[in-house]
Amino acid sequence: MGAADPFSALQITLDGKINFTAQTDANGDWLFKLPVALTLGVHTFTVQATDPAGNISDKTALSVTKIVTIPEVAPVAIVRPATAPTPAQPAPIALVRAVENAVTLPGLATPKIVSAQVPVTAAADIMSFSGTAQPNQDVVIYIHSDQAVIYNTKADSKGVWTINHSQNTVELTPGLHTIYAIGLDQAAKVKSLPSTISQFTVTKNFWVVIYSYLNLYTTVVTIAVILLAMFWLYRIKKKQK
Repeated sequence: MGAADPFSALQITLDGKINFTAQTDANGDWLFKLPVALTLGVHTFTVQATDPAGNISDKTALSVTKIVTIPEVAPVAIVRPATAPTPAQPAPIALVRAVENAVTLPGLATPKIVSAQVPVTAAADIMSFSGTAQPNQDVVIYIHSDQAVIYNTKADSKGVWTINHSQNTVELTPGLHTIYAIGLDQAAKVKSLPSTISQFTVTKNFWVVIYSYLNLYTTVVTIAVILLAMFWLYRIKKKQK
């Protein structure tokens, strides 16, 4: 699809060999659906327009790459580690821009969100999100809260990926949140359609709240209060004797 002068005749050439024709509408817009299937690999298109007055434009070149699409991976069991997982860092700005500029390719397999539970560890306050994708596929995860949080990871050889979100890095407010994933092929500059949106609820872990209040000042005050209480009880017991 593209634009040229209204009612222009277009000549579209595939790989310098096969020619097709199309025409722009009254607004100068045109849309062409390729009637043949592309083989795997890199292909080039050139487009040249001839307006109603007979003026011929320069050729515009475009290069596209057809990649292999693999059937979706069946969900597999997710085994969680016994120890507190390592929190991930938000995706770098360069990768976020790469996703924005990538072309959506419907044939590229879409990742899935398998686990959107929120198991919060008292020590690190970490939430784990897991899913499936193509083996070794780059996956970009979007968590929508008061502000969007974006992570990137790579599926393992079995097509399983996991992201560990730390509330200490970016705090998600208590309440309902959404999460979805996109598959990305940075080399081909293409991305999949978004996965089905999943929902999860954030609640404050009691021990995390208590832990967040612990510092030198509160510790000293607590110890002082305990010592005073012990001294007061000692005096009362001594008077009773």
